[in-house]
Amino acid sequence: EEYIEKKINSLFQDISRIRKIIEHIRTFSRDQENETLDKVSVHEVINNALSLITIQYRNHNINLSLELSANECYTFGNKYKLEQVILNLLSNAKYAVDEKESSGNIKYYQKRITIRTNIDRKRIYASIEDNGIGIAREVIDNIFDPFFTTKKSEAGTGLGLSIIYGIVKEMHGEINVESEPGKFTRVTIVLPEFREIEVKKDE
Repeated sequence: EEYIEKKINSLFQDISRIRKIIEHIRTFSRDQENETLDKVSVHEVINNALSLITIQYRNHNINLSLELSANECYTFGNKYKLEQVILNLLSNAKYAVDEKESSGNIKYYQKRITIRTNIDRKRIYASIEDNGIGIAREVIDNIFDPFFTTKKSEAGTGLGLSIIYGIVKEMHGEINVESEPGKFTRVTIVLPEFREIEVKKDE
């Protein structure tokens, strides 16, 4: 009876999670069409993105670490487009750690992805770092070019990062990449704090 009760509770938790994901995707689709611009909580966007992928990443034995600023981080734009940015970067990070694991060259390798945020001088910094295969120095300047990709042909079109770049620029932001082949990649999105955007609009 204890086993059955535990399994039933687990099923109800999964049903609740699936319902939330479906509701979220339906809202996502509607707001993408309406191009809603508003005050955006960066932490809320990150948590919404994680709600879609946490179980999958856990099943892939990826250690997903969250280090969010103690201060709330608000910017201005479309929260669903920003979520698209976060999801795409997390997908790239997952690919990088999976590829490093599949190479079989490292013993006792723990796949790790870390998400960090902080605020400094009215600018919000959100970074996604992985300990995967890294990016070769000779190609790192080309990664935002349309159709450029280092992935296998069946794994990517080369459009993801160019779309991300466009969304971040739309939000008056910047995107920076640091990487060391075989060790890590860190992608940092820099966005204006909400108050700064408001001043620009009033001007």
